[in-house]
Amino acid sequence: MTIQLPEKPNGSQYEDAVTAAIRALGYFTESRLILDTDGRTLLELDVVATPTRGDVSKKVLIEAKTKKTGFADIFKVFGWKTFLDIPKGLMARYEDLPLEDLKAFEGYEEKLKVYVKTFSLDNIDSFESVLPRQREVTEDILFILYRLGWYSATAERLCQKAFNEFKKNEANREQSAKISE
Repeated sequence: MTIQLPEKPNGSQYEDAVTAAIRALGYFTESRLILDTDGRTLLELDVVATPTRGDVSKKVLIEAKTKKTGFADIFKVFGWKTFLDIPKGLMARYEDLPLEDLKAFEGYEEKLKVYVKTFSLDNIDSFESVLPRQREVTEDILFILYRLGWYSATAERLCQKAFNEFKKNEANREQSAKISE
């Protein structure tokens, strides 16, 4: 099986790319976090980034969006980060915002501590105003770390999907064997 990174990633692929970029900048990342209570999902977080140098309490909650972003998304991240006591939030967007939206969001970024940044696949340091680098590496090494991380996350997702399909098929095969007995 050949693993190939997409030219234009969709939802989970984009989350993996964002996570890989943040990890390349030197952050410890926790992705696809689900907070539940009594079997009910309360929150599903894309990424929480923790600095690996300095004050580790300065975490950042990241929501990756490939589609339209609005104030409802920003206030969702604000609510989550407040509830979880995380100092900053970041909306990572795949496409640039219309200028009028960007100006409206910028007016609230410092007050809410939720920032909206466009993350393109060839400019991984676009987060640095919110997530300063935690390691000193050249741009070439940074890009290599990013691509390796993205390949790794993609491979992990593909393996998990194949394993889940295997379990499902095995359960169906066992069920069929019991019925035929």
